[in-house]
Amino acid sequence: MRSVRHISFYVLTFCFSIICNNAFAQTLEDRWVDSVYKSLSVEQRVAQLICMRANNPSKPYDENVAKYIKKYNIGGVCFFRGDAVAQVEQTNEWQALAKTPLMVSIDAEWGLGMRINGSISYPYQMTLGALQDDELICLMGEQIAEQCLRMGIHVNFAPVVDVNSNPSNPVIGMRSFGENPRNVGEKGAAYALGMQRKGLITTMKHFPGHGNTATDSHLTLPTVNATLEDVENVEFPPFRYMIERGVNGAMVGHLYFPAIEPVENTSSSLSKGVVTDLLKDKFGFKGLIFTDGLDMKGVSQTISRDSVAYYAFLAGNDVLILPHDVPYAIKTIKEAAEKDPSIAARLEESCKKILHYKYKVGLNTKFVPIKTDNLLSDINKDEYKSLKQNLFDNAVTLLRNDDDVLPLVYGKKIAVLTIGDNDAGMCDTLKAVSVKATRFTLAPKDVKAKSVEMLKSLKAYDYVVVNVRNTSMFATKDYGISKETVDFVNDIAKQNKLVLNLFACPYALSRFELGDNVKAVVVGYEDKNEAVVAVTKLLAGKLCPQGKLPITVGQFKAGCGLTIAENTDIVAIDREFELRLDSVARYGIENKAYPGCQIVAMKDGKILYSKCFGKFTYDGDHKVQPDDIYDLASLTKVMASTLAIMKLYEDGLLDLEKTLGDYFPYTRKYDKGSIKIIEILTHQSGMKAWIPFYKEIIDANGPMREYFSSHIDDLHRVRVADSLYLQNDYEKIIFNTIMRSKMGAKKYVYCDMGFYFVPKLVEMLTNMTFEDYLDAKFYTPMGLSNIGFCPLTWRTRETIAPTEDDKSFRFRQVWGDVHDQGAAMMGGVSGHAGLFANAQSIATIMQMLLDGGRYGDAQLLKPETVKYFTTAPFTDNGNRRALGFDKLPIDKKGPATASKSASMSSFGHTGFTGTFAWADPENNLLIIFLSNRVYPDAENTNLSKFNIRTSLHDILYEAVKQK
Repeated sequence: MRSVRHISFYVLTFCFSIICNNAFAQTLEDRWVDSVYKSLSVEQRVAQLICMRANNPSKPYDENVAKYIKKYNIGGVCFFRGDAVAQVEQTNEWQALAKTPLMVSIDAEWGLGMRINGSISYPYQMTLGALQDDELICLMGEQIAEQCLRMGIHVNFAPVVDVNSNPSNPVIGMRSFGENPRNVGEKGAAYALGMQRKGLITTMKHFPGHGNTATDSHLTLPTVNATLEDVENVEFPPFRYMIERGVNGAMVGHLYFPAIEPVENTSSSLSKGVVTDLLKDKFGFKGLIFTDGLDMKGVSQTISRDSVAYYAFLAGNDVLILPHDVPYAIKTIKEAAEKDPSIAARLEESCKKILHYKYKVGLNTKFVPIKTDNLLSDINKDEYKSLKQNLFDNAVTLLRNDDDVLPLVYGKKIAVLTIGDNDAGMCDTLKAVSVKATRFTLAPKDVKAKSVEMLKSLKAYDYVVVNVRNTSMFATKDYGISKETVDFVNDIAKQNKLVLNLFACPYALSRFELGDNVKAVVVGYEDKNEAVVAVTKLLAGKLCPQGKLPITVGQFKAGCGLTIAENTDIVAIDREFELRLDSVARYGIENKAYPGCQIVAMKDGKILYSKCFGKFTYDGDHKVQPDDIYDLASLTKVMASTLAIMKLYEDGLLDLEKTLGDYFPYTRKYDKGSIKIIEILTHQSGMKAWIPFYKEIIDANGPMREYFSSHIDDLHRVRVADSLYLQNDYEKIIFNTIMRSKMGAKKYVYCDMGFYFVPKLVEMLTNMTFEDYLDAKFYTPMGLSNIGFCPLTWRTRETIAPTEDDKSFRFRQVWGDVHDQGAAMMGGVSGHAGLFANAQSIATIMQMLLDGGRYGDAQLLKPETVKYFTTAPFTDNGNRRALGFDKLPIDKKGPATASKSASMSSFGHTGFTGTFAWADPENNLLIIFLSNRVYPDAENTNLSKFNIRTSLHDILYEAVKQK
């Protein structure tokens, strides 16, 4: 009997704990939502679904908004073109009137500049579709969210994820990321999730897909006559992809899909089968669902305008955007809800969902008026403008480069003809790199009258660079390019070798005759000065084009895009030394030291030598290219961790004399708590050099099932390799193992362990992830798009060098995942390993350090910071190491990878995978060597055995001494 009572006690205790947990699970958010919902009348609950038009573009604000806020307690407003200060002042006025705070929205697909005078317009989505680095798009999303939130905006009706499969589409076109569904989904997710990181509500639109239309839903109801198979394969994938990744909003378009809607001429936005059965139930979307504008003509062709809002509500939409008649919409839904319990339940679902999202964006607290002081400067920060230029730089697409005409070279007679606006300094930039170009400008209206005269003037030039500007984004306007302009450009190509720079939608290329005399074709995508600057960099050899065409046009297929090395700033090296460097690089390949490599050397800030050798694999067919990326291994310590710490130190956020215990109190329970940050950087912390963490979670059969899954799920999100995911919380065990490991003497022992703490340190001190901090402070300001962690999230596998065929831990070929086992167990991001890059990116960073922390016009680090971190502070203790960086042996006694011809002020690092970076301030010389010597076997030591890196370095010093 006693045992029965004992069991009963525990059952009751368990049940009580469940009840308590459920009560606790009734979060503050749930309680706020329930409380607000109960306080609303049925009419007010309906009004929460309404999003009113605040104004017509550049027109006064609607006086009815204030009236309906007071009368109905409407849910939100949507602003159109206007001034920033005026909008904020109006927002403050309306929010002060609202019983339930308003959800403020805007349609800012390419940033606030689309709607707000004097604010930033980022590139159109078609331009972004050319990017190969989606993290830049994510960063753009974050910046747009920051600007929206500064304005008191909670919802951005973006991104457009319609797959533009119809070149004649009159309404999507440049608003789409392109024609490839996966590319559209990935870039749409990057944009949306970037905005969501900062707390904005987003909308993937226009579900089920507006890309294959030939009419404008603002004017009529477009019919998409695609088969169900085509819709499944083209329109749906981007939405599915984004739903899987947690995008929090969707907008349903005014479209008729016969393949998925049985009732003829029924708009998707009014179809329960589309909104509820497909989007909610089949696709599993749990976020907020918005209609497209209900005042658009396309939605009201078969029913009265006044009834549209009611049917949109019945279909399953949550937020009814811009209903034609607000009082009538509220009245009809209210009356239906009072009569029909199922409609009342439908109302409760949407109203509560809207309230939940209001809570998530901070509308649960008392409204504080938005300040207008410094508003314009706050939404136009230099970092926003810098990213805008970087996006255009990375989008520029080179489609043809016959005879290697680009970059332009000294000695040729070159004419630069701009049809439209001016050349935005193109000729001046070319002149700065010794390319003399004559400027010609022709207004589009003058083309017909002056083309004959102009053709005569151009006849004397070897090459004519034609810039097509003053364009339009709309297919219905022929992209702003007249037939006279097209004919004129075609006539130039009949007499001159031509470089065609198109600052317009790439579909416009189909209008030109691209014969043999058109030697180069460059797409800048938009008629913006930033696009001209980017293309100019390409012409001058200052930019290696990265863009890939997002659509198919004529002979150019989606995914096309050539690359060329940045080679204007090249210093001539004597042929003898060039051949010797070539010989050493090839010797390493022939003797199986590595299958391929990249080498970049710079002198006085100019390229001395830049070449690629070999292939990714010994028996493969992929020849190493300049923009291919390699696993940097321990170069991560200097290219990521040390850079971050230098900046934190310089900004006064980090004291190198403080201990791990000062920053991570839990470490004080262990002997690691007394380790100073400077001791970690100089490798004299006393910690073990290396700990094989992975050995604890493998057995004779490989990775143990209790820790790993073959696919990603809620419990296993840490990617270790292809089809191998580690349990989420294992990093706690890694840090616990480090804490309990045995300490040694405080003397120089090369050690990874302390660097595991660096990402956590950065996150704690900056409230930014390690990756975001590095991007914001270094990689993005330097325009580096070929560097980062977890490369499979931003590059294709085909452009990443493989590493080991791992037979001891992952039991598969490691390709695109970090080679280092510990870094892999941290999800690919760690302070000691995990970074991937190409040689040029590393050379750019090392040159920045040689230049005292300066890159271009930006001072990223102070000269004294660079000097301090690259100087060895503990040579008296027999320690050659600087802070993070390696140095030559003390008094140059002992082995070294770097050449002993280097000065003692030189610094750098080596990496286990076969990487090497070294810079010499006294000689202003640097070398970068990247290889995958661990392919296919990490036991291969031929790189060191044959002294490849040292030999290359020695030859460079000989070469510069001869000059």
